[in-house]
Amino acid sequence: KPVIASAVGGLKEMVRDGENGFLFEPESVKNLALAIDKLLRADKEKLSRAALLSSEKYGPKAYFSEIMKIYQSLIDKNCAK
Repeated sequence: KPVIASAVGGLKEMVRDGENGFLFEPESVKNLALAIDKLLRADKEKLSRAALLSSEKYGPKAYFSEIMKIYQSLIDKNCAK
């Protein structure tokens, strides 16, 4: 599902404003209200497809795959010595 998120930390990397959700400036009730309005008017099917693709990129399976690559590179480096 598309999300509305505060534009802080890693959320700015995961949520692409208007593509898979909407960002608003922290502590800005006005910007939050605008983001909610944008979501209500948006093509939710298009946003949902993009959000699903994003969730696959940042989900547990992708995360653990990256961790395993790091471990494997460390093993390879130490075995080469």
